[in-house]
Amino acid sequence: MSACRHSLQIIECLFHIHAHKCELGTRIYILNHYTAGVILFGEREEVRRHTLSKIHFDSYGAIVSFVHVDGIHWTFLYINAEESTVYLADPARNSAEQAESDNAAKKFRMHCTLIIYLISRSDYFKMRRTCCSKTDWVDIKWKGGVMKHPVQQDGNSCGVVVCMLLGLSLFTAFQKTHLG
Repeated sequence: MSACRHSLQIIECLFHIHAHKCELGTRIYILNHYTAGVILFGEREEVRRHTLSKIHFDSYGAIVSFVHVDGIHWTFLYINAEESTVYLADPARNSAEQAESDNAAKKFRMHCTLIIYLISRSDYFKMRRTCCSKTDWVDIKWKGGVMKHPVQQDGNSCGVVVCMLLGLSLFTAFQKTHLG
């Protein structure tokens, strides 16, 4: 296993520990970074294998994750069910962030599959209903959004910014849960 993969798993584990200590188990779901990448960039059959059949998303107000894009860049994924908004925050200055967030929202609503040279779209949450009889978050009309966030000032601190955003989202959830 590569050092990078170990780093990703360690970072994800630390966020799970932090979320547990803050008692956020019913407020925010930390989605595995690999599964997030599959949902956003995977083929239909691969996405179908990642339906998370044991997860009841209605129990959560949000999902957070990070995506390691092409093995060289990290982005932050924040799905806020209360706002029906999907944010795909890019730590690098990116003028296409709204379009990328819109696309991420579509990926959760619809993900691509090739059928006789035609691209067919299928809803991820509806796929969960078909495969696992799960109806949570099926009727939400997801939209893309852009959040204010720090921007990396160099070419290699995207992971640090993503960690800051994950920490901030956990802190915000903690405030809502424990401080009203």
